[in-house]
Amino acid sequence: MDDLEKKLISYIKEMNIAKDTLSQLKSVEISSMDLQLALCEKLGIGSMEPVDLPDKELSSDQMIELLLEYNFTKPKIIAQIEFEDSILPEGTPILLTEQRVKVKGEVWVIYKNDADSFPSTPHAHNYESGISLHLGTGEFFNKRKSKGFLACNKLILVRDRIKGYELPALDERCT
Repeated sequence: MDDLEKKLISYIKEMNIAKDTLSQLKSVEISSMDLQLALCEKLGIGSMEPVDLPDKELSSDQMIELLLEYNFTKPKIIAQIEFEDSILPEGTPILLTEQRVKVKGEVWVIYKNDADSFPSTPHAHNYESGISLHLGTGEFFNKRKSKGFLACNKLILVRDRIKGYELPALDERCT
């Protein structure tokens, strides 16, 4: 048995122990691929390069330590809202991609378990502009930098379209 084969056998054994342990600790089913992608992310290895993981010679304990705080749950979309007329601040640049170009209106996505709780829990994303919206205050953000506020009547319109989920308290300026 050559050195590469020994590393691979050891890696698979340690990875399976870490996968089973983390699945139990986090009460979520973690696949081998989920674990490998998480390790790649934590170690700064490109997600297309999990073949480099056996060379790291990590023990299951090291893998568990690296991934103990890792969020393996995928965010669930709780609402997707489409508007005929834009609610974005005037002059906000829109990202144009080959896959999706909208002439008017916009789509906002709200996740149940967003990995990032900024600017509110939950909050809305407009991926075409890179803007997120605090669903309590109506404040717009781009990379955590404030970009202004949504008018109260439009904020209430947005909130009214999200059914069955607890939203942040409505800012007193809008009550």
